[in-house]
Amino acid sequence: MAALSAAARPCDFRLLSGILFVMNIILFEPAEAEAGFLAADDARSRHIRSVLRGRAGDSFTAGLLGGRKGVMEILSASPEGIAFRFEAQEDPLPLVPLDIIVGFPRPLVAARLLKDLASLGLRSLHFVRAALSEKSYMEAGLWKTGEYRRRLREGLEQAGTTLAPEVRLHRNLAACLACFTGRDGALCVLEPHSGVSLADAPRQESAALAVGPERGWTAAELDAFAAAGFAACRLGPRILRTEAAALAASSVMLARMGRM
Repeated sequence: MAALSAAARPCDFRLLSGILFVMNIILFEPAEAEAGFLAADDARSRHIRSVLRGRAGDSFTAGLLGGRKGVMEILSASPEGIAFRFEAQEDPLPLVPLDIIVGFPRPLVAARLLKDLASLGLRSLHFVRAALSEKSYMEAGLWKTGEYRRRLREGLEQAGTTLAPEVRLHRNLAACLACFTGRDGALCVLEPHSGVSLADAPRQESAALAVGPERGWTAAELDAFAAAGFAACRLGPRILRTEAAALAASSVMLARMGRM
């Protein structure tokens, strides 16, 4: 493919109709990139027109979901939509070998976590129905309708990358912990009364981190984690919301792994 005439520029963000749009990469399914057309009512088409002010000849950072990054060039823009061509140029950043277990939080909290943890590049997200989780959270529309995939995509758009973490839902802790049997690396479960700080966790190439639901893990669940090889660690002297704890702990662990 011939070199594109206009230099690619990162996608930016602006306030549009009271909503903050952040799209540092335009993402396509492979079939969409091959077709080379975005309909006028597509959210990406609206973003390119209204936020990025894209016109024929303009180029933007783009990528294939789960694939390579590159550049899209707008060939034409009409009332029907945007015709473009995509050129793959480089591999995306690999996912970080950090897995996180979260006791099911409220759906709104889970939606934000999906976006933010995806933007950090974590390898996998495990949501588990803990003893003190509300039983209805696992049946929320976020999971049933596939809305969670859109939240992951928003995280990738924020981070400017194409690789999303694997997401798994578990009906009980035993099923979740079975995924970590024989796992190498640092294994930590947050427990505010632990005498060991997460900041002192062993430096390992990979890690798994468990964050409880809003009401925390039960004593029986902490025993199950211990039996599975997870060390109890405290994040600090303050009790944090699940969302804050998951993000803060992930950042600490990424720093311990030399990934920040």
